[in-house]
Amino acid sequence: MNSEQFVSEHRSEWERLEKILTKLGKKEKSLTKEELRDVAPLYRRAVSHLAQAQAWFPQSKLVIYLNNLVTQAQAKLYGKRGVEARSVWRFFRQGFPRLFRENRIWIAASAAFLLIGFIFGILLYQIDLSLCREILPMDIQTVAEGVKNDQPRNLLAPGEKPLMSSVIMINNIKVAALAFALGILFGIGTVFLLLYNGLIIGVLAALFTEYQQGTIFWSLILPHGVMELTAIILAGAGGLLVAGAVVRPGDLARVEALKIKGKQAFLLLAGVVPLFIATAAIEGFFTPLPLPPVGKLAFSVLTLLGLVIYFHQGRHDPEKRSTDDAGRNRRASEDYQSR
Repeated sequence: MNSEQFVSEHRSEWERLEKILTKLGKKEKSLTKEELRDVAPLYRRAVSHLAQAQAWFPQSKLVIYLNNLVTQAQAKLYGKRGVEARSVWRFFRQGFPRLFRENRIWIAASAAFLLIGFIFGILLYQIDLSLCREILPMDIQTVAEGVKNDQPRNLLAPGEKPLMSSVIMINNIKVAALAFALGILFGIGTVFLLLYNGLIIGVLAALFTEYQQGTIFWSLILPHGVMELTAIILAGAGGLLVAGAVVRPGDLARVEALKIKGKQAFLLLAGVVPLFIATAAIEGFFTPLPLPPVGKLAFSVLTLLGLVIYFHQGRHDPEKRSTDDAGRNRRASEDYQSR
């Protein structure tokens, strides 16, 4: 089914919903019994049609039209909630996990760049230590001396030398905002920041491992690093999403593509704020505790498990069911056409 056939098949439903919504906007007019009966099913079908259009014709103007129609219907039927607490809670309870899943390709790409930087950092430490001194934001020789003297905790734990914030991420929020904002430059700046932050971790991991302090290193990095790195990856994914709209706007004008993708990217960035708050709390209160490394590593595993569960939730809320229905319909159509 092409977009013209799709529009021809469902246009009458959309026009009827538009007519009802227009009537709802006029206080002196009330809906008939038939309109009251039909408005909710028409809205649900419009949500489903939007999901189908996003899956089948992602770059078409039809997506913009249906998105506006669904947004208008939601505002008229349920009222505008702004940024009240209930709306924010709903976003973090259902919207953000769903946004994570919908953009998993960009998130995977962001994580891949961070991983490539990490691997390159390990190799660079083995090949050219002098170059490491040039590119890292601290005196690696000072770090090496501390590790050789069996004082890695003094180097990494918050205190007199809060090396963690300057060595690992420099400034978490700044990095996240830059990774997002630089997506407008075709994603080049976003990719660079992801590679660079991965490289820093790789060099330090290689350094600590060389002096048999790898377990200590990871026990001090991972308790807060699991959330910290997740936030950086999500911000990077937002930047790549923006870059995708710039490089490949499809049938849309570049401004329209940026408007659609930019909204999703901004929501990804907004969603990482609680992760940074949790990171700061863990780094400030948990990391300095005199616990054995295995205890801190176990905490890291639990944190990762919690994130996996969180991003997996909300898969069966109404909007997600509509998307799932669209996916099943699409697969059925493809199977039928292949016969």
